[in-house]
Amino acid sequence: MSGNRNKQSYEDVLKNIERKRINRENEELNIGWYCWLLSEYPALIIFLCVCLSSTLLVVTLVYGELPDFSDPAKGFEVRGTELSDRLVTWENMMNQTGYNSTLSNYPYVYLKRKALMGKVGPCLAPFCGHAIYLKQNIVNMKLSTIKKEITIYAGEPIVKLGYSRWIYEATDGVTLWSLQSLLQMCKTAHQILDHQEYPEVCLRKTLSSCCPTISLANHVAYISGVKSCFNLTQDDVLKAEQVLMLCAPYYCSGDLQLGCNSSDLNTLNRYMSGSRCGNVPGVCTDAVYNIFHYLIQGSLCTNHSMRFNFTLSSVFLPAYTGKGMLDLYYDKFHNQPQQNSIRVSSIDFGVDGLVFEDLLLADSIYPGVAMLLLLVIVWIYTSSLFITTMHLVATTAAMVTSYFIYQFIFDVTFFPFLNLTSTLVMLGLSTDHILVLYSTWKRCCSEDKVYERVTTKHPVGRRIGVVAKSTMRHVGWSLFVTSFTTSSAFFSNAWSSVSAIKCFGIYTGLAVLCNLIFALTWLPASIIFHHKYLQFTCNTKSVFCCIIRLFTRIRNQASEVSRVFFHQIQVLLVVRFRILWVTFFTLLAITSMYIVVFNPGFQLPRSASYLQFFEQKHLFEQYPLQQRYFDFDKDYKGFLSVRFIFGIEPIDDGNPRNPDDKGNIHFTRFNVSDPQSQRWLLNFCTILRSHKFYREPENSQFSSMCFIETLKKWIESRPCKTGAPCCKMTKFPYKPNVFELCLKEAISRLNVVPQLQLFPSSPGPRFDSKDSIRSVIIEFPTNQKTSSTQSEIAEFVKEIEETLQVHVDSAPRTLAGGWFVSSLNLYALQTSLYTGTLTSVGISLLVAQIVILITSRNLVVSIFVNLSIGGVIFVTVATLALAGWELNVLESVTVSISVGLSVDFTAHYAIAYLLAPEKSDRQRRVEHALARIGSAIATAAFTTFLAGLGMLPASVLAYKRFGIFLMVIMTSSWVYSNYFFLGLLSLLGPQGNCGSL
Repeated sequence: MSGNRNKQSYEDVLKNIERKRINRENEELNIGWYCWLLSEYPALIIFLCVCLSSTLLVVTLVYGELPDFSDPAKGFEVRGTELSDRLVTWENMMNQTGYNSTLSNYPYVYLKRKALMGKVGPCLAPFCGHAIYLKQNIVNMKLSTIKKEITIYAGEPIVKLGYSRWIYEATDGVTLWSLQSLLQMCKTAHQILDHQEYPEVCLRKTLSSCCPTISLANHVAYISGVKSCFNLTQDDVLKAEQVLMLCAPYYCSGDLQLGCNSSDLNTLNRYMSGSRCGNVPGVCTDAVYNIFHYLIQGSLCTNHSMRFNFTLSSVFLPAYTGKGMLDLYYDKFHNQPQQNSIRVSSIDFGVDGLVFEDLLLADSIYPGVAMLLLLVIVWIYTSSLFITTMHLVATTAAMVTSYFIYQFIFDVTFFPFLNLTSTLVMLGLSTDHILVLYSTWKRCCSEDKVYERVTTKHPVGRRIGVVAKSTMRHVGWSLFVTSFTTSSAFFSNAWSSVSAIKCFGIYTGLAVLCNLIFALTWLPASIIFHHKYLQFTCNTKSVFCCIIRLFTRIRNQASEVSRVFFHQIQVLLVVRFRILWVTFFTLLAITSMYIVVFNPGFQLPRSASYLQFFEQKHLFEQYPLQQRYFDFDKDYKGFLSVRFIFGIEPIDDGNPRNPDDKGNIHFTRFNVSDPQSQRWLLNFCTILRSHKFYREPENSQFSSMCFIETLKKWIESRPCKTGAPCCKMTKFPYKPNVFELCLKEAISRLNVVPQLQLFPSSPGPRFDSKDSIRSVIIEFPTNQKTSSTQSEIAEFVKEIEETLQVHVDSAPRTLAGGWFVSSLNLYALQTSLYTGTLTSVGISLLVAQIVILITSRNLVVSIFVNLSIGGVIFVTVATLALAGWELNVLESVTVSISVGLSVDFTAHYAIAYLLAPEKSDRQRRVEHALARIGSAIATAAFTTFLAGLGMLPASVLAYKRFGIFLMVIMTSSWVYSNYFFLGLLSLLGPQGNCGSL
């Protein structure tokens, strides 16, 4: 009996071995062509990938355009909306209005004909270097780039053409109105401007000296009769203070204006504009006005104390902003500590873009450091320098390939600096791929070694093919889900109305897909190549072998610690406290939702500087914040003006992916000379004046919002003896030929005073090169403040649409197609960012739900995945909102892509849970998921967190904030995927075929 039992047992063992042999042979025969190719010819796949990426790189370098970051703000504007079409059309009109342009304010053909007939003075604006004909006196004033108007310290009038400037700030309770402070400011300015390059860029008083700075110290010296600010005494300061105290009430009342008590051009301007300068004392000169209006912060009139106790003072340099000031900035301000109680706190040299471009290059060291940290961790994890190198090369190749497709196939030539942040995304994503792939490969190899004693007639490569098939079975779908959902999150930004965000979404989405292709080809081929040809044992006693053995011992100990943690401790934490985790993270998500939506909420941008290049404390970023404290800043801000435009279609037919392509101007069938058009325009102007938003413009004697009213009054005031047919006997509406003749004659007479010079933004008619009237602009000054909130501006726009646009739509056929525009760029951006972000998040969530549902084919798991993603998004956005972030361009991008970056870890766990062998025990399935890829996911999260941490020292704010975003989302994603998602699965996860589709 015992012998029979032994014989039977022996036969069972043989049958079992034979069955396993047959199973292994079947596995080896059914590995599929791709896994066979991977296992037999990994070098061939690596070679083909290298050849492809190298070819694309050469083609891109030879025939493509390299990125240009000299203008970092380019592309951060709204395109493709109804409002943006109007803004772009208005910008085209501004850029194409002038002499020899598509449009012009003046009938140049008519003016030239009059000049040849000798009926006008010797000078016309387009024919004599932009000089101004002023009652037979020609006063030279360059009008090409006028922005604002100030006067220089010596009292001589000068037109300010974009001067460089800075602002002094007193600290430690010091006031700038003291002898010590004035001397310190004088000394500081001298030290700063004692630069070898400054004489090359300054405006010169003489051939050997620059004009003096327009500063408080120089003006006080001028008022006191002192030759230089270095010679100021306490008596001089007291004398100047007495003068300022005398003149302050006149400035606050508006009587003291630029040009009072002067005998120059400004005197005539003052006379023509109806100024009240007659009451102002003679000592209140332009120098006094400059101090109040330009050089000290505007608290003098608001506190009603008439005491000079201020901490900010501006300085204007007689040097234009731009590249010429770059060396001065670097040598005198960049990284130069200021120890005095009076310091330069902000700068506007017009070199923001140039400095930013330099910083992009300088800060590239931080992504380099982050990349190095990631590579070291990958090397430690894989114990292979070859695999680590292939990982880096494959990631680089993915970005090169995506750039080729981006530029040559998608035909996008604009590459915003925002695209550089995709480097961090690719580093984190590709590291996640290689770690999960290698971890799964090693585990499959370990499981396959159970049967390593069973031999087959097939070569060893077939066994590697079986392991490769098992690896791709576990990892392939997981990599596809994470990459496809991440790329969809990026591609969803292609629907954004902001050009830079659109281009960022296209490029980064392509990079993620290219990285997926290489992760399924290049990386597994590299792992198999290393497994077949680069495995070796170091048995000698050399130093190198000792180091290798020590490194291997340390790594094995770390692996054992990792195994214990993820196989035992982590499983215990997740399963034992699953109710606690699910409850806690559900409450955290609800709290975060309240923070994001209600209090404090993720605020829309409140400043026109919606793209911040540098940190808030940077000298460049501080200038617009401090300039608002000066009165001259209020000259150019305050209230919105609405312009109604007829004769031009609001069409943006340019390329929305190219900010340099704004399209062309498109004219409508338009005839303002028609009597019916004249009557309608005159009535429309009356309607505008009665509107609740209407604001009476200042200097209304010379400001005309409605040209037809001015024309009618001008004709009615002219005697027919000398002015026929443009005279009071001609009845309104005028015949078309009379209307056009009188309009041209009236505009030609506007050319006689500087106060009435027409600019591209001026209301009135627009002529083409043949003097035909192609468009008219009616300006509507409103009482709506430019500083209003987004909701207030939205209500304002809605009111204009519902009241005034209705009248415009009822215009006669000869004026059909009118539309309005205003300074609504910030409002357009706010609206676009808000709607675009919601759209992108919605699309990303929908795609993630569909992809996970298709790949998992389990409704319950896909619902749990989306709950986890939602929790990650709300916690991430709430953290950023509490940190004071606004929904600017970069923040909008981070929120939009948060779906893609938050799905990775959860999707890996979901696929691993569904592939677990124990289908009927949810807790064993959770244990299987944690044991298989838990350590790889933790390492991937840690490496991406380190990549973000490495960006914190960067000077470029985009790098720094994107680094913070990566740190926050990696932390919340790992925590939610491990404790919330796996906790849900261990508590309510599907068992068997429950929830399967």
